Amino acid sequence: MQLLDLLFPKLLKPETLERSQILFIWDGLGELRFPLNFKNTKSCTDPMTPVSIGCILVNLLKGNLLPSAQILVTSRLKDAGLIPPEHIQMVVELHGFDDLQWEEQIRSEVIDQNVVARVTVHVKSSRTLYIMRSLPFFCQMASTVLEELFSNSCTTDLPLTLTEMFTHFLLIQMKRQVEKSTKSDTEEILKLGKLAWHMLEKDTLTFMEKDQRETSTDPLLPVKLSEDWPMFFRKQNLMGLGKIYRFTHPSVQEFLAALYVAVHYEPSKGNVMFFTLAEKAQMLLNPTDVPTDMHRRAVDRALQSKTGQLDIFLLFLLASLQVQATSCCPAFSKIHLFM
Repeated sequence: MQLLDLLFPKLLKPETLERSQILFIWDGLGELRFPLNFKNTKSCTDPMTPVSIGCILVNLLKGNLLPSAQILVTSRLKDAGLIPPEHIQMVVELHGFDDLQWEEQIRSEVIDQNVVARVTVHVKSSRTLYIMRSLPFFCQMASTVLEELFSNSCTTDLPLTLTEMFTHFLLIQMKRQVEKSTKSDTEEILKLGKLAWHMLEKDTLTFMEKDQRETSTDPLLPVKLSEDWPMFFRKQNLMGLGKIYRFTHPSVQEFLAALYVAVHYEPSKGNVMFFTLAEKAQMLLNPTDVPTDMHRRAVDRALQSKTGQLDIFLLFLLASLQVQATSCCPAFSKIHLFM
């Protein structure tokens, strides 16, 4: 009752709680920061009894608390197993846009209607891009990138992979940021990549106040990043519970994390994949082996993950395998490694 009153003041009274028709919507099960221990959580049937958030959620799902309430939970496929099947009545899988819907979305996103047909034809020409067309975020990104390239008669190769599409999208956003502030914010992008990497290790899209303390992050940095790069990172207010920051899509976080790791993998700058002193010494003796070592270590880390949260990150990182990283390469040019 205290939690409901905090989120929705004066909406429900204790005496009407049991007979009210209530629908709880939990958006993003994988982002939950409270443990769901269905075996060892104590039973609670009284909505007036103070217990932990985790205890409330488990007892709601078990039907001990407010048994007449309905609960709708959204999650990524890999997080669906967090709730035991005996506490689930129905499972619905969402597939995103169909062929007609994604083309309608492209038409609504592209300003220059003369290039709409070229955008849709190009997306269909690449199996990788065509698979991603069902995602609203991808449609927005592809529309931005391809309209820019087609409208400006760009001579560069059109993106055919997800990594290339993300790289073009990042460069377009950086160009627009330069036009607004008259300065390049490459280091700011890498700071965003650092947050992405730390949150990816924790398998979460959200960045909270306690994460700032754990990563020694400047408290003002998430605010600035959300203002400067809203296409990648946004602020969200939690109805009186404070602010959190989240990446706009898991693939955004995975791409930026891979970019950060690729840039900061040189021994002279400090590796983020944690090598022993002997391994660092060997790489200093043979700097051309750094990319191979980086990818090998990344593969090992991805295989150790129980939830698979590093799989897409690994694909982005492997896209730069053909490029030999050198210690003299400036940070901005490293972004082009992903092309």
